[in-house]
Amino acid sequence: MDPLFIDDRLELLTSRNKTCILINQETIVYESDAFGVKPLRELRQMNYKKLDGDYLVLVDRVIGKGALMLAELIGVDAIFTPLTSQTALDYNKTLHIPLYYKDLVPYIENRDRSGMCPIEHSVRDTNDPELGQQHTEDAIKILMKERR
Repeated sequence: MDPLFIDDRLELLTSRNKTCILINQETIVYESDAFGVKPLRELRQMNYKKLDGDYLVLVDRVIGKGALMLAELIGVDAIFTPLTSQTALDYNKTLHIPLYYKDLVPYIENRDRSGMCPIEHSVRDTNDPELGQQHTEDAIKILMKERR
């Protein structure tokens, strides 16, 4: 893919001041400025699903394995991100979703950069997206309890 096209897609995040944008047939159908997997969780909670004839492009600030699993459940056809993990790329070998990225890291780090992101950690041992979504929800519940 032409690197300028990738840059154009990624520029949407900056120009619109968003962390996540979902495009269907060149029309923005969803955007968020929330961090982490929250935007993709919100799309799942809204029961957003790809319809026949849709072509969904996800532009997201970070794509780890957990985010990739949620994108798979939504029915995303292509993903553009500035940052992805080797964990996500390894999982994507079974999905074959075009995943265009700028930087590759071994895994997504947690917010204070002291280790692995709890979401990435929670899905490391599964390749079932439904189970991955459940592990993600469980990890978020634990994080919410810790922050209280």
